[in-house]
Amino acid sequence: MTTLHRDAIVNNMRFLNLFYGYSATTFSLAVNMLDRLLSRVKVHPRYLACIATSCFFIAVRHRVMNNKEVNVSFLFFSCCFIYL
Repeated sequence: MTTLHRDAIVNNMRFLNLFYGYSATTFSLAVNMLDRLLSRVKVHPRYLACIATSCFFIAVRHRVMNNKEVNVSFLFFSCCFIYL
């Protein structure tokens, strides 16, 4: 995996953050979790989209304190089309 892969995934995560209307702290937390994971684990580029989606979902669940539900299936399908 190269830094180009990481930058492309972070850019896609930024689009997801804008699409769902979450705060910048949610985006920064997701990128922070992704960078921390990538610094410790060697990841094949084909799994990077799944890992980034998981980091984004965890950040959303951590930051969103109100009763707004996060639709996991919609997040998954929208991520599949963005990361292609």
